[in-house]
Amino acid sequence: MKINELTDSQIHSLDRVKDDWLAHGLATGPADRAEAEAGVADAYRAAGLEPPVLCIWLDSPMAGAIGAWMLAGAEGPRPRGEGHVRAQVDAQIRAQADAQNRGGSVTGTGDRVWTWVRDQAGELVRDRVRDQISDHVVEQVRVLLREEFGGRVGAADEHQVWAQILDRVHSDGFGERVRDHVRAQVRDQLGTEIPRSIPGQHDVEWLAAWDYFRAHWSVAEADRLGGIMRVARSAGRWWPFEHAVILTERPTTLHRDDQGRLHRETGPAIAYRDGFAVWSWHGVRLPREPGRTRPTINRTGYDFESDALVVRTDYSDDEAWRAVVDLLNQPDGQSEVRTHVVDDRAFSGASPDEVVLSTLAGEPGLEVVFLADAATMKGDHTLLAVSTRCEELDDEIDGDNAEELGREFRLPPPLVNLVHVNLAIGHSDFWGFAYEAAHDPDNILRL
Repeated sequence: MKINELTDSQIHSLDRVKDDWLAHGLATGPADRAEAEAGVADAYRAAGLEPPVLCIWLDSPMAGAIGAWMLAGAEGPRPRGEGHVRAQVDAQIRAQADAQNRGGSVTGTGDRVWTWVRDQAGELVRDRVRDQISDHVVEQVRVLLREEFGGRVGAADEHQVWAQILDRVHSDGFGERVRDHVRAQVRDQLGTEIPRSIPGQHDVEWLAAWDYFRAHWSVAEADRLGGIMRVARSAGRWWPFEHAVILTERPTTLHRDDQGRLHRETGPAIAYRDGFAVWSWHGVRLPREPGRTRPTINRTGYDFESDALVVRTDYSDDEAWRAVVDLLNQPDGQSEVRTHVVDDRAFSGASPDEVVLSTLAGEPGLEVVFLADAATMKGDHTLLAVSTRCEELDDEIDGDNAEELGREFRLPPPLVNLVHVNLAIGHSDFWGFAYEAAHDPDNILRL
């Protein structure tokens, strides 16, 4: 008999492991520092490294990112907030050095202390501590799948079973969303790239898969991830260097909606004790704490894929507005043009962030909203396209040819429906259109 999926018993076992890890991902409050440091030591030994001599604790992923940037001796612009974190780390380094009877080697202040710390720390070893071992686990799992089914599973079916396991542990997607939200918020606030970290408690999906294979399929290689699992059960994000490690505390609060998405109507969805916070609305990160609240935009009766949302925010010229509406409704020769126009003075002077918040309150899945602002009432009547997704652009900005793109670009009214439909059906992403607009002299999308 050909087997190409998990049994009910295997699915039940997998779900129990996943739920256990989700509980660790949702944990708030002080880290178990002793347990986390013991886990770090295990993780280093599993990677063939000596445990670090310095363990530095910071209060949030933002503070940890700054500390890692400093420890790595990174070049380029200094991240915002660097001075405050430097003072925290300086005090910890001195205390640990004194405890190890090496206080004399770090006397002095400022750059002298950091020169000593960087000399002690060495290079980042994330790839050795996590990625290389994970790759070995993947390979052993694939071999095990072939052996488990005794050759009855072909290559396609082997991948089907593997995909079913990963789909099951990633079905909630909580850890991935938290990682994306936190990483993007850190980058927004610091204004610079940061060294890669190990996600700690929010690595829940992958750790659930590895833990399942370790406990229920006897994947020996997964035992080498035991140290990483100990840290994840005890602390937040961390940065491993050759001879030092930066660990961070868990959040003090974390809020979700009834579908398990990060969400809070008033205040941050995730907050840390040093004040670092992430705002999220039904799983969509907001770049900053929302200001004035505008009315919720009700999309009832409008088609998600067909009806682009246009919100008027300028009321200086009614005649110009009528011209904009006429242009929006011009047939494109291919399909019916349908537009959801919000003409409500409650949105007069609304900022893009305010309109995005009102949009997400009514339709969290919508990826773009178009504003008819003051500039729309002049010249070619271009509208402002605004992405509702803060993370979408972040993952694209990477590598040697990195190009900073904003969440907004302008476009003529006849292109509004085309952009909306292509985003709604997943045929294109906002970044692609933003890229095209960025290469226009006037930052206007022209197709």
